Amino acid sequence: MITEFSVNNMIQESATKVSIKLRHVRLGELADILSFSKQAVSKRSIKESWLYEEVPVNGGLQKLFPIETLPPHIQRTVRIHFGELPEELAECVPAGFDKDRVERCARSLGAAADWQREGANDRLTILRALTTFRNTFRGGRQEAIKRFVKRYRDRHVEGLDPEIYGRITKTGRSALHEWERRFAEDGLAGLLPPRANNKGRCSIPLDRQKFILGIIK
Repeated sequence: MITEFSVNNMIQESATKVSIKLRHVRLGELADILSFSKQAVSKRSIKESWLYEEVPVNGGLQKLFPIETLPPHIQRTVRIHFGELPEELAECVPAGFDKDRVERCARSLGAAADWQREGANDRLTILRALTTFRNTFRGGRQEAIKRFVKRYRDRHVEGLDPEIYGRITKTGRSALHEWERRFAEDGLAGLLPPRANNKGRCSIPLDRQKFILGIIK
């Protein structure tokens, strides 16, 4: 039986497995890790101006990418692949890779209650939905977040699990900005709801809420 205590211990134990020994990754390795062709990865690296070094290999030149300069989500994927970052701590490093930050994040997650970790993951899911919406919205950044908030209140955010609306009943622009700031600084641990504050959370499952509302109507 997996208890909250054992989950906390597993998370904190994972922090001891974090490593930053690997400095570079070869183009071929990166292509295999990302499941793309070397040509596709090389093309993207040029388009996004990834830093690289060229070293002589068998009469030719081979690209070596410094891992710490790669985009954050690719850094995480590479570190996880080589066993330097436990997968359950991947969201502790939203920008760059810092062993101390990951360990602090792991300690915070390990000390949190199950409902707090659930809340943090829900908030992260909402932030990802916001990012997707921004990327497809034709307009300014502030207008995009305003439209997103309206869609959330109407429960019409594309791809969002309907259960989340029941757990986080409302959100606004200031809350979303604050979540983005905290996630950038502290990773998933920055999105943990305070222990003494259950405001905005509803413990009644969404299907039960609908049933009750149906009776009232």
